[in-house]
Amino acid sequence: MLQGHGTQVESLKKEAGESRQAQLSAQQEANTHQQRAQQLEAELTNTKDTLRTLQQQLQEQADASQALRAELSQEQARQQ
Repeated sequence: MLQGHGTQVESLKKEAGESRQAQLSAQQEANTHQQRAQQLEAELTNTKDTLRTLQQQLQEQADASQALRAELSQEQARQQ
């Protein structure tokens, strides 16, 4: 009868070890996904900053172009 319990105990130990290993694997996978999510957040922030900078540069160029057109128009009006 003790032998039966010993086998049952060994089986439970094995099951507990497998469960622990599965838990560790799941935690490692979760950590990997969390790190990737943080990387993507950082990339997104960087992309948004780049987009803001490019939009600002585009607006500045549009303003400069408009000022040059106005200046050209005034110059053409003077020459007529």
